[in-house]
Amino acid sequence: MRESGIFSFVLVLLFIAVEFAMLGAQNEIAGESAKTQALLMQMEKASYLRNEIELNSDFLIGKVMENELRGGNYDPEAINEKICSALFGYFMDVESAYAVHPSIKFYSAFASSSEYQELPSKMKVPLQEFDICTNSKVIVVKGLGNYSAEFAYTGGIFKDRAVFAEIVYGNYSQVFVIPFDYTINAEA
Repeated sequence: MRESGIFSFVLVLLFIAVEFAMLGAQNEIAGESAKTQALLMQMEKASYLRNEIELNSDFLIGKVMENELRGGNYDPEAINEKICSALFGYFMDVESAYAVHPSIKFYSAFASSSEYQELPSKMKVPLQEFDICTNSKVIVVKGLGNYSAEFAYTGGIFKDRAVFAEIVYGNYSQVFVIPFDYTINAEA
């Protein structure tokens, strides 16, 4: 009878030890789950900001071309300068609005299209309006009763001058890039 009591006592102690081990594992899993959820939230926010910059840039470029054509300005160089000025102003507004958390900084760097994801680690300089203007072109074509314009970011003669933003949110970083051969059209 005594042996079965000791055996039962050992079994109870063993079950208690297993329960504490499982409780510790649950706490560790909960901690890792919380970290993963926080990282996913950071990724989602950074992706949202990148998407917002893309959409607003597209809209801004199209609207500037449309307004210039409607106003009777058919000079491609003048339209390109207005686009560059508006785009650079927008980028600087975004940069100042997101100076701390999340942080968004716009840069220019030499890189090929296959190196877009490596841009934050490349030698980069703060973006200047000149970087956008010298690497983009506007073409204006007169159609039947209307004008069409196309803005193209070429990346320069060698397609190696990237304009990009580094979006840092917590421990996560994402890149917004104006891709080489990016085009947008407008009519008026």
